[in-house]
Amino acid sequence: MPGLPRSRRLGADTYAGTDSSRVLPPKAPPPPESVPMYESALARQVLDTVLQRSVFHWTSRIRVVRGWVAETESLSSERLSSHFATHARGTPAEGARLLLHLIHVEARCRTCGRTYAPEHHLLRCPVCGSGDGEQLGQTGLAVTAIEVD
Repeated sequence: MPGLPRSRRLGADTYAGTDSSRVLPPKAPPPPESVPMYESALARQVLDTVLQRSVFHWTSRIRVVRGWVAETESLSSERLSSHFATHARGTPAEGARLLLHLIHVEARCRTCGRTYAPEHHLLRCPVCGSGDGEQLGQTGLAVTAIEVD
């Protein structure tokens, strides 16, 4: 159609596997031997959400999927992108780029009040050793935008 841009950008308000604002992984990080399967399952959830969203907006091809992943999740954005590409073969998302940026998450110790960077989901305060901490900010993985033709 004349006058329409070649690509459109859809805001993604549906996230992998849920109707809420983000995907929440298990409380504890998965064991190292299960990380590839875990990342593959998350990549599949992201793809399913993107495909559902694209059908809703009558799109023919998905070019870019943008989002974020919290550093506490112990996920590799490169491996997620690789799994996403594998799952996307033969779909309107084939060849699409999955661009996830890493967000930093801090925690606050409820005992001494210090703010620190937690390791994974472990909230042990490096100053006083207390395990009574609270994460500040969002954790998990989310899709924020989908660029389509």
